[in-house]
Amino acid sequence: MGLAARITGHPKTVVIAWILVAILAAPLFAKLHTVVKVEQYSLPPSSEASKAEQLLTRIRGGSGGFGIIIVQGVNLRDNETLYKLTVWGGEYNQTLTSRGVAESVQGVPVMLAAINETLTRSLLANLTAAVNRTKSMKSMLDTLEQVYFKALENFTQSLETLNRTAYMIAEADKAYAEATAQLEKAGLAALNLSKALQQLDKAYVNTTDKLLELAEALNRTATSIALLDKAYASLAANITRAYNEARSSLENTSRTLPVLRLLAINWWQTSRVYEIMKTVNGNTTLYLKLANRTSLAHQAPPPPPPEQAVKLWKTVEALVEAGEPEFNATLRVAVNTTLAQLPPRARPLATLLAPLWAETLASLAGGNPLSVYANATMEKLPSQQLQALRLALEAANQTAEKAAESAPRLAALLVEKSLTGRGA
Repeated sequence: MGLAARITGHPKTVVIAWILVAILAAPLFAKLHTVVKVEQYSLPPSSEASKAEQLLTRIRGGSGGFGIIIVQGVNLRDNETLYKLTVWGGEYNQTLTSRGVAESVQGVPVMLAAINETLTRSLLANLTAAVNRTKSMKSMLDTLEQVYFKALENFTQSLETLNRTAYMIAEADKAYAEATAQLEKAGLAALNLSKALQQLDKAYVNTTDKLLELAEALNRTATSIALLDKAYASLAANITRAYNEARSSLENTSRTLPVLRLLAINWWQTSRVYEIMKTVNGNTTLYLKLANRTSLAHQAPPPPPPEQAVKLWKTVEALVEAGEPEFNATLRVAVNTTLAQLPPRARPLATLLAPLWAETLASLAGGNPLSVYANATMEKLPSQQLQALRLALEAANQTAEKAAESAPRLAALLVEKSLTGRGA
């Protein structure tokens, strides 16, 4: 904050300070007459008054009179008029000189009228008095100026003192304002502390309520754990029962062999329909001729009707076009057909045995069970179908025996899949 801002911000203080200054300066003005002195000063030779006095001295030095030409009714501010008067004055001087009159005229005034010496001396006396008064006045003014500067110096010092006093008052006021602000902050902090204590007390009460709620939740959790433990015990019993049932079913070939034979027949039907329809390019008439049971051994099941055969062929063909190998495509369709024909309780067993049967069939066929249909023709297809049927049934028999040997492992795997909900 600047000095001017402090002064304008405290007008009452400034007025009181000026009153104090006026009281302090009163004795100085009372002694002013003792300081002022009247002295005589001489004007410098270069001043206008000195030049006038010298001119008058030269005029008074002549022994005769001097002539003055009085000019009336002319404008002396006009340059052309002044020029004409000057020229005329020169001609007038020459005329006086030629007549011998100029010797009795002293001084320079050619264009002035005659005036007596008494008037000139009076004019010079007045001019000298004016000069003296001017000198006296200048002396008084110089003295007054010194007194003024001394008073101004004292006033300036008093004003500086007053300004310092005002600054100290402003600083004290600022310190008071800061102290007041600090007290307000302290009061606000105390108020905030009181609110914080109230909130803490409220939080303590809320914490107590939360602890009670937590205790109730722990009690409920303990009850839930007890129920969960009971449920786990029941689940363990169910798992054990399911494992025992699955193991018993896998060890009993009379249960697994029918499922495997159904899977083998469905795969054989799917694969021969796909190979026949691929050979005859979807011609249902030729399909019936080649798939007719009369052209096969009597142990072969009847072929699907044309509508079902076309559906099976299209399903397998779509999987093959999607990039799946032909055997995998026919196996997937056969498994889905088998699951749809079995009761729900037997479906998990069929899903578990299907990969084992496919692995056994591939082993019997040298890697690809559909290789029996290699270079299929209308003449070869009947015998190739019977060969594929024998391989599928033989794979079913071997898979049933392997399942009985690996019953514990397969039963555990079957239970795990049933718990996780995963299919084949």
